[in-house]
Amino acid sequence: MAPPNSWAALPPSPLEGRRYHTAVWATNETGLAKLIVWGGAKRVPGAADALLGDGALYDPKSNAWTPMAPSTPRERCASAWTGSRLIVWGGDGTWESGASYDPISNTWQDLPASPVYNPNSQYAAWTGKYALIFGIGKGSRYEPTGKTWSVLSSVGAPRGENVTPIWTGSEWIFWGGIGPDGKYTNTGAAYDPEQDRWTALPTDGAPSARGNYAATWTGKLMIVWGGFDDAGDLGVDLTGSVYTYDPSTQAWRQFDVGPPPTARIDSTVAVAANGSMLVWGGVSQTTQTEPTGAKFTVLEQSDAASHSFLLGWAPLSASGAPRGRIYATANWTGQEMIVWGGQDATLPDNAPYLADGGRYTP
Repeated sequence: MAPPNSWAALPPSPLEGRRYHTAVWATNETGLAKLIVWGGAKRVPGAADALLGDGALYDPKSNAWTPMAPSTPRERCASAWTGSRLIVWGGDGTWESGASYDPISNTWQDLPASPVYNPNSQYAAWTGKYALIFGIGKGSRYEPTGKTWSVLSSVGAPRGENVTPIWTGSEWIFWGGIGPDGKYTNTGAAYDPEQDRWTALPTDGAPSARGNYAATWTGKLMIVWGGFDDAGDLGVDLTGSVYTYDPSTQAWRQFDVGPPPTARIDSTVAVAANGSMLVWGGVSQTTQTEPTGAKFTVLEQSDAASHSFLLGWAPLSASGAPRGRIYATANWTGQEMIVWGGQDATLPDNAPYLADGGRYTP
C-alpha cells in the first residue's frame, strides 16, 4: 500500500497524448475495477486538432494498460458509467449520436437517436436507472434496458454552461456558470429525475457569480472553490473561501480558512472517502500551469450537546507528482486519485498534448 500523501507515476499508456477526453472509474459487483480513458483530441502542428476514437483501460492492481476497441471519434462528449457500460453522447462534430461500451466484451453499440437536438450536451450523470444528458438549458434521459429516450422538463432548468454538475445520489445539481444574459451567475437548480422537476437553489449565502470552479460531492455536501468571474479574476475568492451546499437543508455555508492553494481555474478534482476535496493542477493568476494541489476537508460532527466542523487545507505532496496541466481528467477509485492526459500550458503551442499521469494517495 502506498504511503499517505504520496504520488506514483502511471506506466506508459498505448495512447497518444490528448485533451478533452473522457475518463470514468468503472466498477461492478463482479470485481471490475478499471479506469476507462477514451476519445479526446490530439495536437496536429499547423492544423486543427484531430479527434480520437481510441482508448484504453488501466488496471491499478496490475499497473497495466489494455487497448480498447475503437469507436466514432469525439471530444468533450458527455459520459457516464452505468455499472456495466460506458455511455458517451455528443461531442464536437458528433452532437446527434452516442454509443455504449462493454469493457468485458470490448465491444461498442450505437445508441438510438435522442429526441432532443442539443449541440451543447457536455454533461452526463447516471442515476442508477437513467443516463441524464444536459447542456444549455435542455436535456434528455436514456434508459439502457429498453433503449429508450425521454425529454427532461425545461421548466426552471438552468442554462448549464461552464459549470461542474454534482450528482448527489438523488438529485443533479447545477450551479453558477454562464447565465442567459451571457454573464456569470450565482444561481442554480437541482433536477429530480423521479419527479422530472427542477428546483431553484437559494442564492442567500451562495458564492459570488463564477464559472470553471472546482466542485465535488462528499456524500452530504457539495463543495465549491475558486473559479473565474466576469472581471477576469482567477480564483474569485482570493482569501481562500470555501463554500458548501447542503441539499437536505437547502443552505449555503462559507468557510474562510487557510492557507488555501494558489487561485486557479481548470483544476482537476476528486473526492476522497473521508469527505475531502482534492484540488490539483489548473492555471494560476500568472497563467502558469500549476503542478501543485491541496486537500480541503470538512467533516460535520453533531451530538445532543453540540454541532461542529473539522475543516482546513493541507498541501498535496509535490514529490513524484506529474507535471502541471489543464484539461486533464481525475478519477477517485475509493483509495486514490488517478490523473491522466491534458495539456501543459507552459509548452509551445505546437507541443503534443500529454499521455502520462499519476496516482495520488491522500
